[in-house]
Amino acid sequence: MKLQNLSYSEDIGKLLLRLIFGGTLLLNYGLPTFSDMVNGNFEYADPLGIGMGISKVMVVLGQFFCASLVLLGWRLRWACFPLVFIFLVAFFLQHHGDPFEYKELSLLYLGAFISLVFLGPGKLSISGYRGKN
Repeated sequence: MKLQNLSYSEDIGKLLLRLIFGGTLLLNYGLPTFSDMVNGNFEYADPLGIGMGISKVMVVLGQFFCASLVLLGWRLRWACFPLVFIFLVAFFLQHHGDPFEYKELSLLYLGAFISLVFLGPGKLSISGYRGKN
């Protein structure tokens, strides 16, 4: 039996995208940044010039809360928009003069979250379970 013939093959692919990119973003960046902020450290990069504290709150909203929604597949498209913005800023502003190897990860996350905006959460998600795929 070919993988294309499986009724859930597209949904499994969407689930893997959500778990890998949402999960690694949450575990490697979201949780540490959130924990750091809860402990009172609001210092963060400020590529937009809006202040380090506001920048950190925006990044925590994206990398912690939105990544959690991506992981669950709930309100996925709405959750991906802030993440797309964060990784556009990371790629084009924060790492502007850096070699590509420093930009590569932000480009991968950017591509994954843009793809999820177009693909949607799939049936193997909270939205899919609730029939709001």
